[in-house]
Amino acid sequence: FDPTAMAGFDAEKFKNFDPTAMAGFDPKQVEHFEPEAMAGFGRDHMTKMDVGSLAAFDVDQVQNLEEVAKKGIGDVVPEFGDFDIEVRKEFLDKEGLRLGGVGSFEDLAAQLLGDPPSSEELSELGWDKPLDGVDFESLDPSQVPEGIDAAALQKAMGAFVTDTAAATGPQVTS
Repeated sequence: FDPTAMAGFDAEKFKNFDPTAMAGFDPKQVEHFEPEAMAGFGRDHMTKMDVGSLAAFDVDQVQNLEEVAKKGIGDVVPEFGDFDIEVRKEFLDKEGLRLGGVGSFEDLAAQLLGDPPSSEELSELGWDKPLDGVDFESLDPSQVPEGIDAAALQKAMGAFVTDTAAATGPQVTS
């Protein structure tokens, strides 16, 4: 199909697609799926699609998927690194969030090797706002895992505070 022809399919038409035909859709076609038409997809439709095509869904499209179809995406996607941050958030409920968001640990670690990221940069990487009011100065050095030196600890903690004075972290000696 011409990618722009995808806009002509509604939920009822997608519902009637043979699930094995879903493997034929490429990312360019997926971009043209009408968000309202996404309600026609079931779990079996999503499990037959190519991971690259699934990653092409935008947040409006994913918001219109039935929960069971979202679970189908989870059945086949081993890692969500190619998915937009807002799309990743649609796959998790608030209780499912861990460590502040759905951002990539690799991206966060890369940021921490330089200057600690700002609140805005953390948000763009998929992390929730930094913790306010947490006193990292009172961290007991015995709570620091073995093998983590003071400089690395200070950088890591600096990413999760908004107060620049607190961003220096605890003064722990290795």
